Amino acid sequence: MKAILLMLGFSVVAFPVLAQAFFLNLPDIPVMPGLVEIEERGLRYDKPEGRILFAAAKIDDSIDDSEIERFYSNALPQFGWVLVKPFIYVRGQERLAFSIQQDVNKKILEVQISP
Repeated sequence: MKAILLMLGFSVVAFPVLAQAFFLNLPDIPVMPGLVEIEERGLRYDKPEGRILFAAAKIDDSIDDSEIERFYSNALPQFGWVLVKPFIYVRGQERLAFSIQQDVNKKILEVQISP
């Protein structure tokens, strides 16, 4: 973990710097470490009833589905998302859904926000 050192008089204090990546089309949804966003699969559509946003990420073979569920159940409440059931969250009038798909020789996490 990187740290920023701050000198205060004769004291040195270290503050951790947490680098977190977020999906391009979902700016308040973090990309879990071990996932790599597939940028060309992103989609953003605004309509009067609300926005539809889509993102996808390749899942590293060493990560199992329960780790993904645990990561997002810990991370998303910090952004106002409330867990409704596994892989389904709500915030205001929006619904956030995750699904894991098998694609030829890799697993893909698909993320969608809709009204």
